[in-house]
Amino acid sequence: MTNVSSDSRWRRPVSSSTTPRDTVGCGDACVGAWMASMLSRPDAPPTSHLRFSAACAAVVCAQQGAYAPTMDEVTALAGL
Repeated sequence: MTNVSSDSRWRRPVSSSTTPRDTVGCGDACVGAWMASMLSRPDAPPTSHLRFSAACAAVVCAQQGAYAPTMDEVTALAGL
């Protein structure tokens, strides 16, 4: 995932590597986490929202089958 800032700089937030077990729901988790992050932390920088959404997708893909991650799991992985 990449974020392009208003000054046209490309930024890639650091994400941890996760061994995927199942990708079911990863895209939904990523988009949902992005929206949740934007609504709960509207003043956070875009890269922080991106880091949060990528961490949520990573937690989901590390599980077998559909999985709803906890906020603690996501924030720990995102480093927030």
